[in-house]
Amino acid sequence: MEEGNKTDDKSIEQDEDTLEGLTDQLPGKTGGKIKGRRNTAPATSVAATAGHETIRTHLQKKRASINQNIGHEVELKKGAKRLIRVSSDLKSRETALLEAHYSDSKIQLLQQELAGVNNSLQAYQDESARNVQIPLIPVLMKTSSKNNFIKPFTDFINNHYYEDAGKFQEALYEFSELRLTMCNPVKDQSGIDSMYEYYSHLYICGKRFFGSVEGSQVLFVWYDAVDGIPAAQKSVAFEKSSVLFNIAAMHTQCAARQSRSCMENIEEIILRFRKAAGMFEYVRDNFHKSPTTDMKGKTLDFFIVLMKAQSELLTWEKEVVKGLKKRRGFCISLLIAYQCYKFVIPRS
Repeated sequence: MEEGNKTDDKSIEQDEDTLEGLTDQLPGKTGGKIKGRRNTAPATSVAATAGHETIRTHLQKKRASINQNIGHEVELKKGAKRLIRVSSDLKSRETALLEAHYSDSKIQLLQQELAGVNNSLQAYQDESARNVQIPLIPVLMKTSSKNNFIKPFTDFINNHYYEDAGKFQEALYEFSELRLTMCNPVKDQSGIDSMYEYYSHLYICGKRFFGSVEGSQVLFVWYDAVDGIPAAQKSVAFEKSSVLFNIAAMHTQCAARQSRSCMENIEEIILRFRKAAGMFEYVRDNFHKSPTTDMKGKTLDFFIVLMKAQSELLTWEKEVVKGLKKRRGFCISLLIAYQCYKFVIPRS
């Protein structure tokens, strides 16, 4: 990371107008305006499995569907509020106000449903030991709509660099496909690697395509991992911070799913939780004014403490696996348990 980009990355601000037409960009939609409440966005497959659908895949599909429905209601609510501001007819204003209240209630119900899905910890645990070990708490990933960089980047290359954009079509296509892979990663280290690969490309492209007004024509849409509310910005800093958040979240999910039956696995889990805590700290310190709740300072502080607490818990588990054969080992385990207690129970 170059220090010179730190100031730009901190300038994330919510732009209400950039959410205009957001529903057309939702995953699984082919375009067109929503004409009524019956046209609720369909569920989109977030992760595919070969042969059968796992519990976690089912939850991910349900979560994606809820996120789309929340985005649908957000757009209806925004449209109703605009109508209230511009309409001079009293009946139209009352109808729009009623519509806004209805959308607000629907959003709250959908968020409650989303919270129920997010609380399904067992789906992220090691299947062979779900009933015999303390479940670990992963952080759920943000979801995003599909982006196509080819058209805006082609125009920018032609108009800004005065080059024949046809020579770069293959590279632009590969970059768009790389983002699509990043948004639907495999739930293992290869998925983390794909997100890192996209982030490195994004970091380079940010200097060439997002440094001017003409280049900032790509709209990045991300759904909050906590409440499902969509946010849209043309800021590449928002995209970068969201990718880093997802890398950290993927580390926590891989850690929660890992078997804790041997020393090597426990050490790997501890390392993943510490990596996640470090990445959450980096996002908190370098990307300010986030438009989504999941990347606010206080939320990230909670995630950081949670990851550190779980790494301390696993340090104690590692001592148990090694065997407490001596009294000295027992005293060490008590000391580690006390450190876990201090992390989990705040001082009054």
